[in-house]
This record gives sequence, C-alpha cells and structure tokens, in this order.
Amino acid sequence: MSESELPQSGVEQALRSQRDSWRSVVSRTSQFGARDLPREAPKRIFLFGVGSSYFAAKLCGFAILRDKTRIRIPVISCPSLAIGKEFFPTRGDWVFAFSHRGKTPSTLMALDFCRREGAFTVLV
Repeated sequence: MSESELPQSGVEQALRSQRDSWRSVVSRTSQFGARDLPREAPKRIFLFGVGSSYFAAKLCGFAILRDKTRIRIPVISCPSLAIGKEFFPTRGDWVFAFSHRGKTPSTLMALDFCRREGAFTVLV
C-alpha cells in the first residue's frame, strides 16, 4: 500500500482541506524580512487564539511538531485566555496570535501581555 493510499487522520484531512487558508497565512508571514525577525532562535513558540482561531493555532502547532527537520523548540498551543494565567511568555519567546478579523479582545489582550513581557509577537 502506498503512502497516498493510507487512511488519513482527522487532523491531516483538516490540514489538507484548509490548503488555501494556509497559503494565505504563509503569503502574509513570508513578507517579513530578515530585519523583522529576532536574531536568536526562539526559546519557545506560543500559538493561541479563541474559537476557530484556537483550532487553527493547534493545527499549526501540530504541523510544526511533525516537521522532523526543525530544531527541537517547545511549541505551546493554547487558548488566548490561558496566556498570563497558565502560560507566561517571556523575552526570547516567539508568540503567534491567531484571529480571523484581528479584533478579538481576549486575543489582543493576550498579545499585548506577551509584548509587554518582551516576547516577539505576531498577529496572524
């Protein structure tokens, strides 16, 4: 049985079905220049959001963890409301907040908390 004939998990099916959305995210984030990113590798990577944006963050975290070629950096996917209560990003962490319209109050508050604590932040 070839790899393409193997049954896919629900997460893999979701990733494949959202290909256009992922291409949009990649297109927007690829516009970063080398000067926009921190020089050091991240200590940890945080991905968070609310509702369907939380699930997008979890799928992104799953995809990062599946990449066996990357350096083993801890990846934390969590709801926006957990930032500052259960998870505390600090200087050296990279934080990606997911929001469909970029206006979700709890996500913006969590992103602002991360920025104040010194983490590198991106709103996707």
